Amino acid sequence: MRRIAALALLMLAACNSEPDFDERFEKAEAETRQLATEIDAELAKAEAGKPQPDATAEPESPDDRR
Repeated sequence: MRRIAALALLMLAACNSEPDFDERFEKAEAETRQLATEIDAELAKAEAGKPQPDATAEPESPDDRR
């Protein structure tokens, strides 16, 4: 009888330890925001190293590339 009670208690405890949808969503959202911040920082570094195109220059047409 004690084994059954202990098993039931363990099963109940295991069910309560799983995060609900909102908790999982908040965790995933925080991870996504962190990743987006890291990507934005990497892109900003890469863009800072590139020369900026001349705003007054006319764009190349595909025929001029030959």
